[in-house]
Amino acid sequence: MDRKDVLEAAHTVWASYWGSEIEEKGGSFPPGAILNDLAPRLDERKLLPVFHACLHQMDEAVEKAVGRDRSTEHQCTHEVEMDDHIPAEDHERYLVLVVMGCLGHGISPGDDWELPEHLEHPCDIDDSPWHELTWDTENLGQPGEVYAKTGNKCPVCGSVVHADDPDVGATVATANCWCDVCKSRWVDQYKLVGYTDLEVGAMK
Repeated sequence: MDRKDVLEAAHTVWASYWGSEIEEKGGSFPPGAILNDLAPRLDERKLLPVFHACLHQMDEAVEKAVGRDRSTEHQCTHEVEMDDHIPAEDHERYLVLVVMGCLGHGISPGDDWELPEHLEHPCDIDDSPWHELTWDTENLGQPGEVYAKTGNKCPVCGSVVHADDPDVGATVATANCWCDVCKSRWVDQYKLVGYTDLEVGAMK
């Protein structure tokens, strides 16, 4: 199984959960937005173990269905079966459809290919680990106290922040901010805390 196909399929599944979390928080995406392009790229060390756990559960189910002993094969049983039925150029799409289907999203690779049942929906998989990825504040926006220290990530989706010029008062300032990805809007608040680099002018 090509590592690039696995990584891109994992990112696609993650992007779906990321997009759902944004919408649950009241965010939205522009018409025609492609979540794969908008979703932040997770560290592979966090993403791939969750995806590989799905593949492992599917492999066990396929192995049971076809009666193949994985210990006698160089490839996992599910990979062998996939190679027999799915063209190599479609492996990434198949992995996305089959994993999403097993996670309960109502889709199936059988919509695209005529497949035996054990490849259409090998098993049901608990999707709580995927939700946990989106709840990680390192991956999804910043809580207020962290944002106050950095101000560099959307508090909702973690994308780049855009801001108007600050409106400055005597001791406070505000700036309208927004995110082009999830369309969230908020107001940054600034407070005068002192001064630095004072240069005393010549006195007459």
